[in-house]
Amino acid sequence: MTSFREPGDTEWQYMRLHRPVADHVLMDEIAPGVFECVALDGLPSKGPSNSKPPFSITNPENSFRTADLFTRHPSKSNHYKYLSRLDDRITLVNGEKVLPIPIEGRIREEETVKECVVFGFQRNVPGALIFRSAGKASHLSDNEFLEAIWPAVEAANARAETFSRIPKELVVIKGVDVKYPATDKGTCIRAQVYQQFDEDIKRAYAAFEGSGKKKGSGLQKSIPELEEWLLSKFRDDLGVPLLSVEADIFSAGVDSLQTTRIWRYIVSDLDLGEEGGELSQNIVFEKGTVSALARHLYQMRTGQAAEEEDELQVMRQLIERYSSFPQHTPTIEQRPETEVVMVTGATGNLGAFIAAELLKRPTVSEVWAIVRASGQKEAEDRLKGALASRSISLTDEESAKLRVVAGDLSQEDLGLDETSLQHLRSSLTCVIHSAWAVNFNLGVRSFETHHIRGTYHLINLCLRSNLPSPARFFFCSSVSTASNTPKPASILETVIENLSHAQGTGYGRSKLVTEHITRAAMRATGMQARILRIGQLSGDTVSANWNDTEAIALMFRSILTTGALPELHERPSWLPVDSCARAIADIAIDTVCPDVDLVYHLVNPHTFSFTNDLLPALKKGSAFPDFETVTPQEWLQRLATSEQDPEKNPSIKLIDFLRDCPSLAVVKDPVSAGLMQRYIQTWMARWTGQ
Repeated sequence: MTSFREPGDTEWQYMRLHRPVADHVLMDEIAPGVFECVALDGLPSKGPSNSKPPFSITNPENSFRTADLFTRHPSKSNHYKYLSRLDDRITLVNGEKVLPIPIEGRIREEETVKECVVFGFQRNVPGALIFRSAGKASHLSDNEFLEAIWPAVEAANARAETFSRIPKELVVIKGVDVKYPATDKGTCIRAQVYQQFDEDIKRAYAAFEGSGKKKGSGLQKSIPELEEWLLSKFRDDLGVPLLSVEADIFSAGVDSLQTTRIWRYIVSDLDLGEEGGELSQNIVFEKGTVSALARHLYQMRTGQAAEEEDELQVMRQLIERYSSFPQHTPTIEQRPETEVVMVTGATGNLGAFIAAELLKRPTVSEVWAIVRASGQKEAEDRLKGALASRSISLTDEESAKLRVVAGDLSQEDLGLDETSLQHLRSSLTCVIHSAWAVNFNLGVRSFETHHIRGTYHLINLCLRSNLPSPARFFFCSSVSTASNTPKPASILETVIENLSHAQGTGYGRSKLVTEHITRAAMRATGMQARILRIGQLSGDTVSANWNDTEAIALMFRSILTTGALPELHERPSWLPVDSCARAIADIAIDTVCPDVDLVYHLVNPHTFSFTNDLLPALKKGSAFPDFETVTPQEWLQRLATSEQDPEKNPSIKLIDFLRDCPSLAVVKDPVSAGLMQRYIQTWMARWTGQ
């Protein structure tokens, strides 16, 4: 890049990227409007490579990621303005990464603001230190000053992702005379700012989270009074008017920041009794409706035994609500010669491989990927990124078959335009539904709008086909629908009738609800509506890329901090994700079965011994350093006493999960095929930087 400008060019703040250098530089958009400069192989000035597999369009082999961030000129595509270092991102407790620079930059535009520094490492939501400018609005108190600049904070929040938005209660105003660590150029030194103002930050969070409130203090309300109080908070403070106390909170558009604000109002204003300090910050997620939340808060204060919302009854209600279907009325006599397939969830791990597998098939002429996005370009960009991140490349012929559309499954028309709908009604032969939110904090109600109802709308699209037969429908379910079955047990390839056998989370329960709805569609209409019950997926067999934030990878990563792995007396069964996608495509395209109750189990038929097969294989030869094999109890103890910072030791995140899951064993297959060694090589390359 160069800062050289032609005479008359006044845009001195922008660097120019010209050829031939531009041919060997990638400006990778890592966040909306924020680009990281990446030096590509062939650039003469490039030093050693720091790229790590799996390689992709945005992560080329032998490239060097500079960690320098830029914004692009609004009209000149080769003009970039320096923004910050990538290292400045802030990791929240849920793992989301806040990019503070755009937020700080917008707030700093106010002439009354000298400096703004976003904080929030390992917290639920971020906050901001704002330093006042000398000689500006000096007559205002700190509270008045906050009100004056709040529109600027709201403007910054509007541009930021939901989890990055700053609540007013976490804005800390500092006076003109307060000094902060800065470079000679006046740029704040972030780490030193956090250290100097650590007590201010702690006090802000303590006030925000209601710390220090005496037990027994606060408002004491009956259940009806609590319902009205909560409704008013949603309506007046959040601007979310819920239709009733039974309305689903998340279907109304409430986000994670707003649930945190409701939690904060609860702990600061209400009497929650002796157990008030134990109120989970996920409580709004967990209860899902004002009615359930009010009942829970009342029971906490009065000491009554908490009555769990009867989620099994909710499941039965949802099954009944979405099990009535229209009959298929064909208007076209000729059967299509090729397959036109719709895939949901194509930006996810399994969905991306399903779409890629279908595009390879000569009998498939079109693959429609319906992506939840605000517009067509966003949908295309999201799918392109999803494929690239998994090292999935398409030929020109395959790309020509792909139709990417922005949609919304919660809408009856799926958010599609009429032209697309007419085309699909006259050509669609198959739908593979793999889109689902992996969120274990939500109750089953919260999966209704976009997932359970979305399934219903997809089945209706199949039934409204003009072709001689309805489009076939395949629902990607999960073994979590049966994971609460009393042990020992053998799960049959049929629908699970006992709803209590689903995993005790909204995720598992919503999957089982949808299994019943899918079967109901086949029973009522005769259409092919099938359930694919999928087991634990591992990385793919080509690039050996397995998400290293999953519990299995985190367990193996603990070798680097504990020097050990547990001896698990289990027989896991891995199923590589691309193998699963291939099996799904085979079933969807080539299989027709009249058995209404048949469920396909997609699990690896080959199991192995964790202790007798896997551990010896790893000791014999892998990228791991030497390690001990110890009892699960000793391994847990070592993990608990290892580095507590999840940034330095991500495996520490497993502690609570594993203590609730004594068997520890969630891993799966091909040790004998050597795939495990390749997973480890990929992980170690990331973890050690080698």
